[in-house]
Amino acid sequence: MFAVWQRNAENVYTFGKFKPFTLYEFRIVAANNAGTSVPVIVMQETTDNWVPPTPFGQYVIALTSTVLALLISAAILLLR
Repeated sequence: MFAVWQRNAENVYTFGKFKPFTLYEFRIVAANNAGTSVPVIVMQETTDNWVPPTPFGQYVIALTSTVLALLISAAILLLR
């Protein structure tokens, strides 16, 4: 089950069961994650501090994306 971003009338965002944070804080996190292949925004549930993604996690995501792209390309070529 996926959690979704929600915004209330005061521009306070929540993500799943995490505590709210403001649009300003959200923009800082989005700017810090700009340029990554996928949006990687992770929070610690206990302290609500933003946790930077691990290099290994980014490697796994990139590798998985590459493998899936190659499999899809191969399937398209085989179905021609």
